[in-house]
Amino acid sequence: METKYLMERLATKYESFYLYDEQSIITQINTLKKKFPSVDFLYSVKCNSNENILSSIFKNNFGAGVSSLAEIQAVKKYGLHPEKIFYSAPGKSMKDLQASYQQAVIIADSISEIERIKYLAKVLNEQIRIGIKINPNFTYENDGGVPSKFGIDEDDAVRYLATLDELYVKVVGMQANIKSQELDCSKINRYYKKVFQLAEKIELTIGHKLDFLNLGSGIGIPCSPDDRDVNVSWLGTEVEERITNFKINRPKIKIMIMLGRFIVGKSGTYITHVIDKKTSHGKTYVILQNIVNGFFKPVFSEWMKKSEPQNRIDMEPFFTKVNSFEIHPLKPQNENETVTLVGNSCMPNDVIAEDIDMPKLRIGDVITISNAGSYSSVLTPMQFSSMGKVQEIFFTVDGEVRENPS
Repeated sequence: METKYLMERLATKYESFYLYDEQSIITQINTLKKKFPSVDFLYSVKCNSNENILSSIFKNNFGAGVSSLAEIQAVKKYGLHPEKIFYSAPGKSMKDLQASYQQAVIIADSISEIERIKYLAKVLNEQIRIGIKINPNFTYENDGGVPSKFGIDEDDAVRYLATLDELYVKVVGMQANIKSQELDCSKINRYYKKVFQLAEKIELTIGHKLDFLNLGSGIGIPCSPDDRDVNVSWLGTEVEERITNFKINRPKIKIMIMLGRFIVGKSGTYITHVIDKKTSHGKTYVILQNIVNGFFKPVFSEWMKKSEPQNRIDMEPFFTKVNSFEIHPLKPQNENETVTLVGNSCMPNDVIAEDIDMPKLRIGDVITISNAGSYSSVLTPMQFSSMGKVQEIFFTVDGEVRENPS
């Protein structure tokens, strides 16, 4: 079944919906496995937790990067063993630690968290093996560290770990990720190189080899026409050579990369309807069903267009860059017009595109919006105005259409 035909058919049933294409997901997974054969990949569940997407990814031998107890329970349904579930989030409470230490590998995010884990281990009279998240003395751009709510500053971590008694807590892994959407493969490669060097420094500090090293994320996807794909072939060759050298003295270490949007970002399309059209003081408004409460990211992107460039820094995952979405009618007309596309909520800034040139739209037309597979449904305030949750539909590689209940 052609995707366009499927969209047309589903649009007769639903006012608004997400359509996820499993073939796109599998293509991305196969690319990663081919270019990085020595890497264990983790899927960042917060990116899109749709159960059909999780099933598709985890049956392809991915581990899970989770950030809550609920995500741990969600991924356990797919048969993941605790050693393939990595729980990394700031501000874990004692309740979180008690509930998760046997179900996942805890990635400690602060020194005080390690102390809480140590206290728990003493009460249990056992040793808990953990990873630590480091906020390194470098970024993708330069060799200086930056303040962050995530991880332990590198210098603080070294000082603390040098005195850590591992009777109750043993550090067996390290994670260092500070960015999730980078398209410059040379920057990613330099960053990964520094993470390997940092791992050696941590090993010298703790006095033993690590069991795992999570290089983090970073590999992004093109979001606009002027973006270029990451050269994963070149990057994979560089990373594989580094892994080979690193494993000479660490044959059993697992090297991991955690990804979200690279796998699912392009798989999703948001489909909605034109439900009204009006002209006000010479300006043409096209009113679409379920925008701010259906697919929030294009709205946020339009807001950010009006902000100063310096205010657009570190706005992930709500905002990547301006013009990050392609908006098209499913059946375009030959005649064009200038319109402003807005949602049907009682919010004046429920706008996804202002004064853009588009094929002429009519009430009832179907509109598609790209890049709807990652940080889309999960970030959208679907309870706003009690307008109802939009549908998420999964199109499998075998041609099955899975329609989850709303």
